[in-house]
Amino acid sequence: MVVDKSIIKYKKIAREYALQALYNYLFNNYKDRKHFIRDFYQYLAPDLNDKSKIYFEKIFHGTIKNLDNINKYISKYFKGNFDNLNVIEKAIIYFSIHQMIYMKEDKKLVISESLRISDKFIGKLFSKKLNAFLDKVEN
Repeated sequence: MVVDKSIIKYKKIAREYALQALYNYLFNNYKDRKHFIRDFYQYLAPDLNDKSKIYFEKIFHGTIKNLDNINKYISKYFKGNFDNLNVIEKAIIYFSIHQMIYMKEDKKLVISESLRISDKFIGKLFSKKLNAFLDKVEN
């Protein structure tokens, strides 16, 4: 099976931007996604290509839309006090669950990508907790 590396690249980029957007959206308590996305593209992601934008929007909008149901998975599988996590840690958990459950992405791929992004934006200590948590989530 031949893997198109351009697909892998644009999805990796889209995931990183989706995490950054979700973090900003949650941290600043935005209510209007349409204006938020317009501003995000203009100021924080002006070079995001069309393929990455499509995948980015599936992750971002889907995560926000499904937050109530995603929180049910967190309540079921997360050990500890979720409220004690900072916003970026919550954001990566939210978008990881969304990709596994609602986008039907391969669980191993989502975990691998989530750990890569966590290492980049948060650090290895959280990545260990994230790995243990995501491994328990059943879709």
